[in-house]
Amino acid sequence: MSALITKILTWLNSLVSTVTNQFSGDLSLDFLAVIFFLVVMLLIAFSLGRNRIVVAIISTYLAAFIYLILPWSNQIRAWLSLEQVFWVNLGIFALAWLICYSVLVSSVLRSRASLGDSSVLIVLLLSIVETGFLFSIAIALLKVGELLTLSPVLLKYFGATGAAFAWMLLPLVVFLFLKRRRATV
Repeated sequence: MSALITKILTWLNSLVSTVTNQFSGDLSLDFLAVIFFLVVMLLIAFSLGRNRIVVAIISTYLAAFIYLILPWSNQIRAWLSLEQVFWVNLGIFALAWLICYSVLVSSVLRSRASLGDSSVLIVLLLSIVETGFLFSIAIALLKVGELLTLSPVLLKYFGATGAAFAWMLLPLVVFLFLKRRRATV
């Protein structure tokens, strides 16, 4: 467990140092993205807590899947006729996430997916994974690059195909590890 947390913290430290080293004291978009990442991560950790973070991650998977296969997305974009497609994409994804989350949180899954006996570090780890997954969805899937000019560093860690795939798999790997740990205890 500690080796996994150490690797994740080392990777995050590398990400932050890479982002901050690229700028000579300027308050840039990348620095703001790192601050935003940390704020979102803490909000997810403290607002969802142990009982609902797993449901939120499952809802993110479902919302991404619904977003990808929604047959009316082009008609919705044309009907709203906004210049930036990102806002329409974000609205579709957010609505799909809210519907999935509402259904799952009121289902039997909530009690089965609870992390009631887990430590705060597990909740923080899952919130980091969820935040990274959401960032990769925003950059790779929802096309935030059409709205903002993103640096190569952000694109490398969140928007590249391999990075988006890694962020998509990371929650599953953490769940697999948590399940093994719970089974051995």
